[in-house]
Amino acid sequence: MSPTEPFLRRAAVTFKPLAAAAKRVLAEREARAAFAHPDRPPILVYQMGKVGSSTIYRALQQAALPNRVLHLHFLSDDLVKYREFQLKAGNYPLPYHIYLGESVQRIIRKKSQISCKIISLVRDPIAFVVSNLFHNPQFAQENLLDRSGMMDVAKTRQYLTNILEKENTFDYVYNWFDRELKTVFDIDVFSRPFPREDGYAVYHHNTVAALIIRLEDLSNKGSEVLTRFLATPQVIRLEAQNTRAESRYGYVYLSLLHTIKIESSVCRRIYSHKFSRHFYDDDMIERFVERWSK
Repeated sequence: MSPTEPFLRRAAVTFKPLAAAAKRVLAEREARAAFAHPDRPPILVYQMGKVGSSTIYRALQQAALPNRVLHLHFLSDDLVKYREFQLKAGNYPLPYHIYLGESVQRIIRKKSQISCKIISLVRDPIAFVVSNLFHNPQFAQENLLDRSGMMDVAKTRQYLTNILEKENTFDYVYNWFDRELKTVFDIDVFSRPFPREDGYAVYHHNTVAALIIRLEDLSNKGSEVLTRFLATPQVIRLEAQNTRAESRYGYVYLSLLHTIKIESSVCRRIYSHKFSRHFYDDDMIERFVERWSK
């Protein structure tokens, strides 16, 4: 044991609560400031993880809009479950979006009515699961890292093949809109047909407006659609963020994107779910099936 190790261990125990407290205070201030001006309602980049939220959030920040922009994944009661999940995984202090979600949740529950604009994305369910694993390998039920700390290609391929065949793997994706948008804001994205030829739709409830756009259409239509939805004089310019190909495990990610294959029957089961059928037309679903099938 080095002479500094005991000090570092004590410092870690001491500073983690301070870091958590600092995050909590910052989140509370950010949330209050966002909802403080009714004439400038906040923009909530509010969606499940790994669907392109970082790209949109950065673009809105760089646009220097008069409205505050908040980046969130949970506002429903699932926030408590996810908080406990992160703590059990040893993630403390928690990710900032959890503290921010708790602060926004308190504001929403205190007010009889709030105004905000919501931006949310939807993505190919299989692509979501693959991307999520590479962003959060520590949550995998098996150790996928080799001795050097890199993701093992063979282990990861087999693990992905196994979990993609399990129906409950997609529960988070399939249920997010009902658990979050519908429960919190009474916006039901499944209440009417999604304009699949356009790739996006806007929903309204009282003083809340929500834009839902497919990730697959973001690069071609995102800038124009966001600019129009937010009614901004300046064009919202999108640049890809958080790309897995540029991450630590980029080589493995790119390798598996081209080689991971599952049974065609499993693919068709996944894409026959109401979630997939709601947002994607037959042609897109056939392309997904062809991409991921053996």
